[in-house]
Amino acid sequence: DTASAEEAIENVDASPWSDRIRIHNMDVRRLSASDRYDLIITNPPFYAGEEASTDARKSVAKHGGELTFKELFHASDKLLADDGCISIVLPLNRENDLRKEAAVSGLHVARRCVVRYLALRPPKRVMLELRRNESGVAEEEVIVEMEPGTYSSGYRALLSDLLLKF
Repeated sequence: DTASAEEAIENVDASPWSDRIRIHNMDVRRLSASDRYDLIITNPPFYAGEEASTDARKSVAKHGGELTFKELFHASDKLLADDGCISIVLPLNRENDLRKEAAVSGLHVARRCVVRYLALRPPKRVMLELRRNESGVAEEEVIVEMEPGTYSSGYRALLSDLLLKF
């Protein structure tokens, strides 16, 4: 949506990589590029089968009714450099469906990081890095908070360059 794209442009303009990042406010299924991308970062259709948000922006951003994994990987195939990767974050319960569709599209998990919001709770999210070549999977885990309000040292280290409060 336009508001999210404008916010992303502001963030990119303020970053040290502003000359290397491009924001496209459009449906990925219609995107074409003369150069292929080394990295595609996506938060694909996040939820499936759950009640959509009453907020239209959140609903489009988070719910899987608009873009399937198959469509995402079809579009990515046209945009990704041969040695490029796709980085994805999604609910852990959607990982198997995504991995099956990725394999059909010739993409393989190279890195996998489960995310626990609280140390003593089960993980809820997974971050995946997909590549065209199959070379084994590097497994990781990130714990956001050791207990409510107490961020883990690993999480602090991960975000220290990006957030002022750390």
